[in-house]
Amino acid sequence: MSILRVDMRPDSLRSTARKNRNRLQITQAILEVARDGVGKTRIMYQANLSFKLLEDYLTVLVRAGLLKVKEGDRKMYTTSEKGLQFLRDFEALERYAELATEKKNDLTRMLARGISQDL
Repeated sequence: MSILRVDMRPDSLRSTARKNRNRLQITQAILEVARDGVGKTRIMYQANLSFKLLEDYLTVLVRAGLLKVKEGDRKMYTTSEKGLQFLRDFEALERYAELATEKKNDLTRMLARGISQDL
């Protein structure tokens, strides 16, 4: 199962309404929903996932220690401390990706101005 393969291009880290989410973004959504402890159904609806995809992610995230499971009348999933660290790191990565994109755009504009002046 390779659902946690990561696309690290800066432009792929930002979600848009029409763009598919990458694995990091789906993981982020699940961990955000599960911060205070919730059941599968709530995660599925709030993270906007199919049941099958949710099952796959829950298995991986629990194994990775990003989610904790509390057994009872029904299973409750809570973001672990490791999961909270993932969210902090992901947020920092998103900020860095935005900065990198801005710098790339600045350099592209600078180069375009230089080329147009030479012509």
